[in-house]
Amino acid sequence: VGMAHASHELVAFTDDDVVADPDWLVGLSAAARHGDAGCLTGSVPTGQLESAVQHFFERRVDWSGQLEPQLFRRQDTHRGPLYPFSPGIFGTGANFAITRSAYRRVGPFDERLGAGRRTKGGEDLDYFFRLIWAGIGIRYEPSAMVWHIHRPDEAAYRDQVLGYGIGYGAFATKLALSPRWAVSFARRVPRGAWLLRRAMKTAVDGHGLPPEFTRLERRGMMRGPIELAREHLAGLNGTGGRR
Repeated sequence: VGMAHASHELVAFTDDDVVADPDWLVGLSAAARHGDAGCLTGSVPTGQLESAVQHFFERRVDWSGQLEPQLFRRQDTHRGPLYPFSPGIFGTGANFAITRSAYRRVGPFDERLGAGRRTKGGEDLDYFFRLIWAGIGIRYEPSAMVWHIHRPDEAAYRDQVLGYGIGYGAFATKLALSPRWAVSFARRVPRGAWLLRRAMKTAVDGHGLPPEFTRLERRGMMRGPIELAREHLAGLNGTGGRR
């Protein structure tokens, strides 16, 4: 809907739980002037650290740890064994912009994924991956900032972590079932699963995160395939989003 009503070549997206920095769009526009990417992403530092849960979340996601601009391309095989299926490497849906020409090539978002759906998330992971797979570059510009307001209490944080797990599980399921991507994805799964498990363990052991949150995220990942199937069936029946 936003793309249909926007009138400019570069269209920016953000979330309802962030505060845009005054120079947010300046940073995205500067990145666009390089002309080598159809999508621009930025950093998402925390806007509030007033509770233990907010500290846990900040150590877990690290959305502002990369301080140098980067250009991601499909041929960048040096970026790890899971690339370009790497979750979160390109940025986050809370802070990105896309050119209208890139959008026309890749098409709309998968409406089975994301907030407001049973899948809870994964729409940004899916879209960034599809851009890279189509040969469209993604440029990360750390000076383009929005400030994220982390959930302040444990109950809200638990819901968010579970949602992230479900969203990633749904995204991975879509890849595994797609004739276009299944073979490439399957080749990376064994190594990728090991790396993901190690990253979760590091988050717990190295950053003092409660292990229950990691277990909750894993349970969410296992729910992902079920929720994607439910959302898909709802769409076929006319009661859910369009693909």
